[in-house]
Amino acid sequence: MKIPIVQREAYTIYFERVLGNTFVHCDVYRWSKTSKQASLKDWEALCLLHNAPIYAYHVVGDKKHLKFLETFGFRYLKEGLGNDLKLIQIYIKETPNG
Repeated sequence: MKIPIVQREAYTIYFERVLGNTFVHCDVYRWSKTSKQASLKDWEALCLLHNAPIYAYHVVGDKKHLKFLETFGFRYLKEGLGNDLKLIQIYIKETPNG
């Protein structure tokens, strides 16, 4: 179950626990330079507070999502199959103390 952690007019950041790990999801409603800067600040604060690795699913071939992951400091971890049997990649964001 996705739990909203940060709710803003331009975006919502969710956490989801999967097999003891935290995965992040983000719905973007309006992307601009200002919302990007605000989301990076919120993300930095979340990482400090969470204090453990955060994971993200990535569907292979989605270039816009890959750029988003890179912007927020994720790095590639491994590849596998999603619930729909499509190829996915798992990315990880190491937090400062986790």
